[in-house]
Amino acid sequence: NRHDFHPEKGMAVSIDDIKKDLTLLKKLNVNAIRTSHYPSCPEFYNLCSELGFYVMSESDVESHGARFGAIDIATLEAKKKIADYYADSILERNVYNYENNKNFACVSIWSFGNESGWGKGFELASKFFKEVDNRPTQYENIRIYSWDVLSKFHDDEDYKNALIDFDSMMYPSTKWIKEYYLASNYKTRPLILCEYAHAMGNGPGGFTEYWDLFENNDNLCGGFVWELCNHGVTYNGKKERYGGDFGEVVHDANFCMDGIVNSDRSLKPGSLEMKKVYQPLLFKRDFGKITIFNKFYFINAIGKLKVVDNKKEYELSVCIEPRSEIVIPCSENGTVYLEFTRDGEDFVCAYEQFYDEKFIPTNKIEATVNIDDTARYFKVSAGDCEYIIDKLSGIIKSVKFLGEELGGINFNTWRAPTDNDRRFRIPWEKYGIKNPIVEARSYSIDNNTISFDVTAGRYSFIPFIKAKLKYSFYQNGVSIAIDFEQQATIEKSNPDHNMCTTNGLFLYIPRVGFKMDFDKSFDTVKYLALGKSETYLDVCSYALKGEYQSKVIDQYYNYYKPQESGSHIGADYVELTNGKVNIRVEGMQSFSALPYTADELSKCNHYDELPEISTTQLSVDYFVSGIGSNSCGQIPTINNRVPKSGQGEIFFIFSKN
Repeated sequence: NRHDFHPEKGMAVSIDDIKKDLTLLKKLNVNAIRTSHYPSCPEFYNLCSELGFYVMSESDVESHGARFGAIDIATLEAKKKIADYYADSILERNVYNYENNKNFACVSIWSFGNESGWGKGFELASKFFKEVDNRPTQYENIRIYSWDVLSKFHDDEDYKNALIDFDSMMYPSTKWIKEYYLASNYKTRPLILCEYAHAMGNGPGGFTEYWDLFENNDNLCGGFVWELCNHGVTYNGKKERYGGDFGEVVHDANFCMDGIVNSDRSLKPGSLEMKKVYQPLLFKRDFGKITIFNKFYFINAIGKLKVVDNKKEYELSVCIEPRSEIVIPCSENGTVYLEFTRDGEDFVCAYEQFYDEKFIPTNKIEATVNIDDTARYFKVSAGDCEYIIDKLSGIIKSVKFLGEELGGINFNTWRAPTDNDRRFRIPWEKYGIKNPIVEARSYSIDNNTISFDVTAGRYSFIPFIKAKLKYSFYQNGVSIAIDFEQQATIEKSNPDHNMCTTNGLFLYIPRVGFKMDFDKSFDTVKYLALGKSETYLDVCSYALKGEYQSKVIDQYYNYYKPQESGSHIGADYVELTNGKVNIRVEGMQSFSALPYTADELSKCNHYDELPEISTTQLSVDYFVSGIGSNSCGQIPTINNRVPKSGQGEIFFIFSKN
């Protein structure tokens, strides 16, 4: 979904600006554009025809923001009144769209407008297009959504009789598409999602789930990401300013900052995830061979294929016909990496990694463990470490290594809310997810192990988690095992739309794990995980697994509005050092090492308001939730959330550098 926008020129873009957008989209493997929510200039269509884009040309019709006094016009019944009253104007704008753009080869679909209900104006527009053109038509707002019972969704005479060629929807869940739409007998048209992945801030998550459906069901035609770029302007020398930054009273805050790329067209991790999922080649490894399938329907995949097989590198010239495949040999074991560059282009358009390396965990070295059982604390010494555990909470309050204080290992269920967490932030805080009060209900000692039964939550509320924590002490560190179960404050329903909380309760928590806060001298991190950039359960297709090393400051992606960033899933280990002391952690699902605390990130509205760096916060997770796109789209799918119950073991290892 594209608008004319430039951070310094506003909507007054040049032809060169448009060409830069289209060239960027080609590099990101995008092949279709919706002119949301108005036709573009002739030069845009000329360039799309030249460069090869399918264009959904949308008429300039929108009553989404209109109100009748205190009555919101968002209901389709109310919108219908406008669609009837302004029928001639709606028809006129659709005729204008057609007459101006009918001769452009790129125009593949006509769209009557956006979010304006269904009435006489759209009936006239649909009849007009059928009389003058044979290209398909689309209009999303033809009927009332019913997310639970598909018969309600389709048992509407307007829907059944409309002269329209696509079923069109915004932001349905993959669960809804699978369990209701595809399973129903009501689908009579192919489905296209005119908006489906809301690219606000960190994210969007969930590309792979949607495209697994799109590419395996003939009734599904794909979708359009909302939207191309952030609409942040440069103002008084500061970049990415948005609603409320100019002294205005009426605004929508940062809701215009929802691009798959930034306002200046720089990329973010979500941009790379989209490119990977959209890539035109599909790679499959099986029994010493790799099958490469060309997903294009009309053009050959002609170019150079680079292959790195167990560190042995070579290059092939390939030509794969549309919807066909080739097979090349590979080693049966070990990591294989492939990347494809089309002839005449200077960028990689498709790649794949088949990671096959065995990780050998660090041995736990048995030690003489001394446990001093005092009135309030357990004081534990093992190897070169001393630990203080609070009996009231069951949490390690202090770790000393060779006499140097490293701080506590604190229970952690929080992340700095992303834009896609915005609907959950209040209930998360309400139930104590942000700063959980951990209380020990009982404890026991067995040789080198101390076990606690704990709950976490907020005073006067039902705890949201109960868990058994088991600390086992070794010569080289401490292992913390968990067996947890979420409690009754979690809402049990699983909605299939983007209204993601019910009765103020929350459906999932961000993470379950531990965190340690160090001073900023711990500024170097090394890890084996999915990287180099941040990864989450539903934003990780683009990443390569390997060993990486960087400065902690480079682990944070500088989102215009500070939020959660820097996670790496598929982690085998992470090491943090200040040059003297090493902290190595193994056994987690994911980790992040950031130069800001979650609280510091949560308090800022702009990246240039972040405080001077004074800390390094290491978070290690047994489980972590994905990102989703619930700023407007869907919450993470159930497989991409912290489970309702789970087990894990994380090993903290302390050593001299």
